Amino acid sequence: MMVIKRKYNKCLFAFSLGTFVITVTLIGTFETLRGNSADFGEMTTKMEDLSIILRDSKRKVSQQRQRLKHLTSAFRVRHIDTEDIQNGGLKRHLMDTFQLGEKALTPAMSNGKFDWFGSLLAERTWTSLNSSMLGCKDIENGRHVRFIGGGYTKSVEIAWVNGTKVALKRPAVDGKDMTHCVESGTPRKDCLLLSSYKILKEIALLEQLRHPSIIKLLGFCITEREDRQNEVAGKDEGDRQRDGNRNVPSVSEITLITELGEPLDFLRLIQTPWEDRLRIMRDLASLLLYLKNSPLGPLIIHDFKPTQFVLVDGQLKLVDLDDVDVTLPSCFPTNRCVIRIDADNYRFIPCNESGRCPQYADKLNVFLAWQHFFSLQMYGGPAWLHDKVIAFLNKTKSAAVSSREALGLLDGLVTSYKAGHFNLSGNAPNYTYKVMLDADLPGYHDYWCPSTRSPEVNNCVFSVASEEEAQYVCAMDKECRAFVMTEDKTWTGRRLVYLKSGFRRPVRKLRCKLFIRVS
Repeated sequence: MMVIKRKYNKCLFAFSLGTFVITVTLIGTFETLRGNSADFGEMTTKMEDLSIILRDSKRKVSQQRQRLKHLTSAFRVRHIDTEDIQNGGLKRHLMDTFQLGEKALTPAMSNGKFDWFGSLLAERTWTSLNSSMLGCKDIENGRHVRFIGGGYTKSVEIAWVNGTKVALKRPAVDGKDMTHCVESGTPRKDCLLLSSYKILKEIALLEQLRHPSIIKLLGFCITEREDRQNEVAGKDEGDRQRDGNRNVPSVSEITLITELGEPLDFLRLIQTPWEDRLRIMRDLASLLLYLKNSPLGPLIIHDFKPTQFVLVDGQLKLVDLDDVDVTLPSCFPTNRCVIRIDADNYRFIPCNESGRCPQYADKLNVFLAWQHFFSLQMYGGPAWLHDKVIAFLNKTKSAAVSSREALGLLDGLVTSYKAGHFNLSGNAPNYTYKVMLDADLPGYHDYWCPSTRSPEVNNCVFSVASEEEAQYVCAMDKECRAFVMTEDKTWTGRRLVYLKSGFRRPVRKLRCKLFIRVS
């Protein structure tokens, strides 16, 4: 009985792992597979081949016991059919399955070889199936610029590919994940497989998720090599006869190609002007709403921090997706799901009839967004929006609102900010200004002020909705004696104004207005 159970668990793991990678490989070809039942017979054959390879593994099944318990439940009644592919359930299920065991070590393969590569690929490179995407040849012909950073699992570098500056993401051979994996006693080649699968997961997710705040997938490439000597070594005669003289390629390098963004961290967020932070917060809320209703189901960003995002032309984009999953907690035994707000406060999420908490992913994302992003909006904003900002922060802090409600609150803030409801108290000084058209004071009488949009530069720059708001801003600043109103606009449509501590003979500049305070 024990032998049967062990074989069953191995085959079960083989099925889950093989199905995930095959799904990644076949992205973009599902339409063809729908009406061709023979392809599913081929898929079954590939699973059997992979099972043969996995039986050669020296790794004990007990080391993956916890993972296999999850997989047993997931695959016990699962049947791959045409309907699964049509409704997207298969993709969602595969993402769930992979995420369940992501933090566990990948079991050792037979010398790191994957038989399904030989069957699926006609060439020695696996590249994007979409012809419009970049691939292996584009990377080979490109010009690598420099290494820009990395994390526990991946390294990133800049490259020029087809005249475009892009980011190349690869497994970090010296990263912390690799180091910890090797130190645990796992063969290095199997640790590399773990890092490789995390990038494969990102490729699969980026192929399916489309949103302005998710980094754009430009292509990918997997190069391979043949190693018959190592593959044959160690096999008995029966294995060699069964496998024949098949060449079994193994993954040597995986490269993910995405658009290039500017790194984001807590310090940069703090130094970002309040108005630009407002855009970031709105982008984030829009992303959370998309993740709530994604094609894969409700998605959770577990590693929720600024470094998981970048800015592309001012647009916030999620760039690291290997810690995104669709796993929802079970309601049992308490018949509810819990989000811990702080040491003394909790948010309880109701269960549905299926024993799951469908609102959990969305509410948790909103709460984590408050922790790492939304709370920063408390600083540097206009006084006349203070009450609305605090109301938004209180509701997101307690996970009392959904992503849709959070987005609605932020849209209300944006609308008020665009309108420029600045002088609600009516107590601003009433000064008179002389106006000079097509006039500027470039580099003259500049001074630094605490709320400037450019804290690193010695000037005082604001955005305003109207000339009246510009006069109000100048009147409330003790050093302001003049200001220049430009036609340069921010993302909200507000115009940039430069405050001046004095004035002199102006320089002619079209579409600029110089306001000089005379009384």
